[in-house]
Amino acid sequence: PEPAASATAIAAAPGMSMEQAEKKGQMVFSHLLEAVGGAAKVDAVKSIKTESGMSVATPQGEFQLASTQIFVLPDRFRRDLKTPMGTQTQVVTPTSAFMQMGKMTRPMSDSQKEDGVNAMKRELVPLLQARNSPDLKVLYTGTQKVNGTDCDLIGVMIGGTNVKLAVDQATGRLEQASYQGKNMQGVPGEITVDYSDHHNVDGIEMPWTSNVTFNGQKMITQEVKSMVINGEIDEAVFKMPEGAAAGGPSGSR
Repeated sequence: PEPAASATAIAAAPGMSMEQAEKKGQMVFSHLLEAVGGAAKVDAVKSIKTESGMSVATPQGEFQLASTQIFVLPDRFRRDLKTPMGTQTQVVTPTSAFMQMGKMTRPMSDSQKEDGVNAMKRELVPLLQARNSPDLKVLYTGTQKVNGTDCDLIGVMIGGTNVKLAVDQATGRLEQASYQGKNMQGVPGEITVDYSDHHNVDGIEMPWTSNVTFNGQKMITQEVKSMVINGEIDEAVFKMPEGAAAGGPSGSR
């Protein structure tokens, strides 16, 4: 999942009533659904595993990292991030959330877990799978040229988090997502994710390159190297090691 976000109000396109904006928003959302693979294909997705390379901009310069992400829909996520200092692991499930670095494991705070849950909700496939949820609302907010592409803009609100999506008017592909969030130092601001390099995996078309900016400044570039949809996932990867509740080394009592 991306950096943490907070919910902010999303307004309908100028000159449109709320009813008109909701109707147009659903049309654009349906266009996006078809571009990803259609209702049947999208609803059949149970898990997604990706291997990615990442370039992260920091005050000390850029760092090259490797990421493995496992997402069991709709609400279990694990990311292993290989850094120069070792592998950092984050896990979020309905019953637990923890971080691990080497042999040290500690539970996430309630706010950290909430950020992780909201990040999962903003992911493309679970967002589309939630299209009939009473908790989801879509508003058409206008048009904009994004990276040279004419896009329809929609605001999607679900369960306490909002995200603005730019959808290619011609193809229905997702070109950009933006939301209010925090950078890696915890500073609040505008997170924007530009998507490109779409690949089709088992009938699901997803962007494999994400360029993330914070208040217009480069933060992360992520390039997917491989993606497996509905592969076999060992449930043990989501379990908190013993001793984590005390914040000590994993395996301690």
